[in-house]
Amino acid sequence: MGTLRRAALLLCVVAALAPSTVRAIVDEDLNRRCQAQETCTECIRESPDCGWCSEMDLDSVERRCNAIDRDNPDADTCDIDLEDPVSELINTVDVVLEDLTQVTPRRASVSVRPGSPVTFEVSVQPANNFPIDLYLLMDLSASMSDDLQNLKRLGTQLAERIAVISNNFTIGFGSFVDKRRGSFVNLNPARLIDPCNGGCASPYSFRHAVTLTKNGELFSDSVNEQIISGNQDFPEGGFDGFMQAIVCTNVIGWRPVSRKILLYISDAGFHFAGDGLLGGVIKPNDGMCHMGPDEATRNDDGTLEYNAWDTLDFPSIGQIAEKLDEFDIIPIFAVVRQFQDLYALLQAELGNRAFLGELNTDSSNVVDLVEDLYNEISTSVAFSPVNIPGISITTTITNCPVPRLGVCTNVMSGQTVTFNVTVDVTECTEELLSGPREIELRVLGFGTVTVELNAICDCSCDALREDNSTQCNGRGTRVCGICECNPGYFGDICQCDSSGATTDGNSNILQCPLGISGLQCSGRGTCTCGICECRRDSNGEERFYGPACECDNTVCERGIGNEICSGPSNGECTCDGCRCLPEPVTGLPYTMSDCSCTPNTQTCVDPTNTTDLCNGRGVCECGQCICDPDSPYFGDYCDECSTGSPICRLQLCAADSDNTLCASCVVDLLEELNTLGVNNNLFTAEIFAEALRNGTLPENSTLTTVSYGDQMMMMTVAAIMLPPGFSSECSSSVNVTCPQFYIVNETQEMEYEIQDVLSQRCTVQEDCIYPYYLSIDQLGNRLPIHVGYPPACIVAGASRGGGIRLAIPPWAIAIILVGILLLLGILALILLKILLMVLDYTELKKFENELAKVKYTKNENPLYHSATTEHKNPIYGQ
Repeated sequence: MGTLRRAALLLCVVAALAPSTVRAIVDEDLNRRCQAQETCTECIRESPDCGWCSEMDLDSVERRCNAIDRDNPDADTCDIDLEDPVSELINTVDVVLEDLTQVTPRRASVSVRPGSPVTFEVSVQPANNFPIDLYLLMDLSASMSDDLQNLKRLGTQLAERIAVISNNFTIGFGSFVDKRRGSFVNLNPARLIDPCNGGCASPYSFRHAVTLTKNGELFSDSVNEQIISGNQDFPEGGFDGFMQAIVCTNVIGWRPVSRKILLYISDAGFHFAGDGLLGGVIKPNDGMCHMGPDEATRNDDGTLEYNAWDTLDFPSIGQIAEKLDEFDIIPIFAVVRQFQDLYALLQAELGNRAFLGELNTDSSNVVDLVEDLYNEISTSVAFSPVNIPGISITTTITNCPVPRLGVCTNVMSGQTVTFNVTVDVTECTEELLSGPREIELRVLGFGTVTVELNAICDCSCDALREDNSTQCNGRGTRVCGICECNPGYFGDICQCDSSGATTDGNSNILQCPLGISGLQCSGRGTCTCGICECRRDSNGEERFYGPACECDNTVCERGIGNEICSGPSNGECTCDGCRCLPEPVTGLPYTMSDCSCTPNTQTCVDPTNTTDLCNGRGVCECGQCICDPDSPYFGDYCDECSTGSPICRLQLCAADSDNTLCASCVVDLLEELNTLGVNNNLFTAEIFAEALRNGTLPENSTLTTVSYGDQMMMMTVAAIMLPPGFSSECSSSVNVTCPQFYIVNETQEMEYEIQDVLSQRCTVQEDCIYPYYLSIDQLGNRLPIHVGYPPACIVAGASRGGGIRLAIPPWAIAIILVGILLLLGILALILLKILLMVLDYTELKKFENELAKVKYTKNENPLYHSATTEHKNPIYGQ
């Protein structure tokens, strides 16, 4: 329990100190990172809490780039020209949420410094009767024959059901089969004409039949004219048509302001990028529209066929996701149960914009499916993810009826929900450096917010350049307070000439050595003509040193007194850590990583025993005795002994021990107390007063009680506390230091406690045997000695002083007990022998009676049968 309490206390202390401690560590790390930056641009990009001082005179600051103390602005030592740009929301173009406007603001302008994001609010309100564009893209391979028949029957009903949702709707239709290549369709000429052997259309990749129209009858008539085709592999080539239905805006008829829904109906899987190689199509899909007059084929019935299937591979899932986002189209995949798992994976890749429904095997539920999924789409608000290098845009729901995994659901018409949009710059890319960037942030199916982003990747002082500045000795350009030297010169103020020579004829070193960080002078000093001048701390003391200022004397471990390497007398800090110095007495070096361990063992020598270190009961480590854990000894020199050990009991209770000498003083006092003729009713108020009056007890003695035992059973006995003066007199008389004394009623208990510490029971023998109890606390200090009364003694055949125990030596008691045990053992053996003899005699008689009753000779066994049989040959001898 003590360990748990200490651990809990430590956790409390850490919790109390943690905020300031962690802050100090973070600030120190931030300051190192800031100070390692060499230009203003690098400085402001490193962290939003780094600031660049563009003053030319830097006597008041360590480095140009330093961590900014936001909590204490006055602590910044750069008086003027501090480059510390701040991110901000410049403005927003708000609009009223009415009619077909469902998203506000329409535009937001932000200025963002890397690592310092800007947040603004976006509100979305679904409008009543919002325009709907629904394009059906259906699999017309042979396995979908019954589905087509149901769709023909339900075509008019589908248009009517959508009209109930919104009277401002358009509906269109297209179909797909597969590429006309050997791996996908049967190239037998007869099969190319009729792949089903009766009543099937020739296979095609994608055929656009009905442009989005408000005319439900036109849609229904067009669907009724469709004919099933066929292919020979199970996955279908729907992704060709899927891509063209997305990107061919004019051909399909998508309106600029509408909720665009692309319904994909199939009973099989799909081909995607790479599958075209099976048919010899190797050119990757370009994601462009190829349904124009010069590329597509218009059939006699007015349908338009995709012809680039022969040259372009199937599109990839990534391409489809990108185009869906670009054209703000919401896909619905209506597929049979067998392929729900496959399309669920596709839905996960496309994100929140994709929806998945289970289609009956004959597509009989297509109308209900479309209605249900549209209701889910129109009541769910989600943002399309933005994947632009160097830019991070995140959305957080702040007001929503039912938020679910980043999507606000159950939003009714006219109800406003809000999001927080956070824009950050993670990397200053070339595109961001070229100027402001416009980003379309799409609210799927509701509208867009245009974000104008100005990335703060450069300092304003970069535009203020002074060529051949006098502050650069006329040899360089001053920009943001530093010199960019002309060719042939170097140094902080271009004071070094690389064309000069030293006195020994060697060329000057053009650059200072690089440290472990890869920076000149490790970012901790100034390069002066090829030599690093290392910075000092705020007190002017040397901190960094080495040819590249690579050494830091503050990173060495702190030891004794919280000093580096335990102080200058123990060690000195080097690049490799503490180098320990010799100890003055022994001449041996200090040890441990912080040089805190002394090799001097004199502090482990007991003044009373100068022969053995730690009295031979432990080892000396770092000038301290570490006692043997298996030994009962403890203390500074392993000289104290635990009261619970048998070894220690012999020492504590020895006749010449300090404890026995001290206890004898009280025994002499009790011998006088015996003359009062008291009995077991000791220490009553009358007896105590009489003992004080006749001088038997010292003055200032106190009648009290002492308790011992545990919480389950606590015992209390009467006691007399002798004054401290008595202990002093006793100490002088026996020439040892004695603790305080108590006289207690004899408890006859072996587990007697003094101040909750288990004690050792010893005895002093005069005319009688007096018990006394002593104990030692955890620090090795002796606790008060408790002397028991009355003693055990015999006078003229009767007990004197109320004692009831005989003064029999312990060894005599042991001999008596051993003798009794031996006698009992012998008696037990005799009884056992007699019992065995009786049993043997009884068994013998029973055996003799059985022999007398047998009816066969002793050498015959009536149960025995021979294993051999004899037969006589009747003609033997004839």
